[in-house]
Amino acid sequence: MNGRKWLGALTLLSALICSTSYGSGPFVESRALGTVMTRTQSSVIVNGVPALSGTTVFRGDVLQTRSGATALVKMRSGVSLAMSENSEVSLDLANPTGAAEKVDLHHGGIHLQNPGHQAEWVTVTGASVLVQGEGNFPAICRIALVGESSAIINDRGTR
Repeated sequence: MNGRKWLGALTLLSALICSTSYGSGPFVESRALGTVMTRTQSSVIVNGVPALSGTTVFRGDVLQTRSGATALVKMRSGVSLAMSENSEVSLDLANPTGAAEKVDLHHGGIHLQNPGHQAEWVTVTGASVLVQGEGNFPAICRIALVGESSAIINDRGTR
């Protein structure tokens, strides 16, 4: 019985040493921001790789939709981000506004719905917008960027 206790203690100690050694290095934020939903397989590209519906997205990921394809990104904060065809966005978490997430629209169009009181920060070339719900009503905003021209249409909520 005494030998079994020592074996158990050594096993536990080695597991703890391995887990701390394996995890050493710089800390990287790995908290998921949301998931991508699409009807057509491989119509959405995440970081240059075709993605399946249900793919988890993280801070720093770049999402692209192909010609004729759309995608819906359900964010952990409750925000829904619908991407039109031939669009590209990058996702970020840390931003100076205190917003839940930051979305950088590189080109194409998005439709953003934010049911919460925490603002969503969207940037396009030369401009940015905070989208935030009011009371029990969600904010709904459409944003498009083609070349150097952008359009921001606030359908509902605070901007």
